[in-house]
Amino acid sequence: FPPQLIIRDALSAKTSLPALSLKSQELPESLNELIKIVGLSDTEVGLLLLAAVTSVDPRFEHFFIVLNNEVNTLGPTVSTALRLLGEDPSNPVARALLDPQAPLRTLGLLHLLRPEHSLAAQILDSPERVVRHLLGDSSIEPEIVNSITIGAEPILPRELLPTFDF
Repeated sequence: FPPQLIIRDALSAKTSLPALSLKSQELPESLNELIKIVGLSDTEVGLLLLAAVTSVDPRFEHFFIVLNNEVNTLGPTVSTALRLLGEDPSNPVARALLDPQAPLRTLGLLHLLRPEHSLAAQILDSPERVVRHLLGDSSIEPEIVNSITIGAEPILPRELLPTFDF
């Protein structure tokens, strides 16, 4: 895109974009389950999807280069993501959704890249495991399975446990 058009469009945008609207039946079942279990708001769901989109389709990197107006920023910045979701990036309530203690971050659903930058300039990113879950992969990571240990002593006395003949 010619820089003149990007600058013209950026200067003429005096209001926020209309918020995206998705119905639950349009979302993958894995995402609907996650929304229900965690209790994610519409904005949090939008942030999660924007964080994952470049992992699903790298063509979105070019989209974010234009929207962020930064050649080396291949994912959505916090500011761009909030604007796409109809939120004002200066709204403290919207920004708080990305606090370190907020569900999206404490549950590891998304990360912020470039911590040396201001929050608005940080980039949303989603771990590969989260992306795979959103795409329907419900397998458990081998690291988790391998870290589970079963105690040597049963919780119930041996005489109450069933016997198995092999």
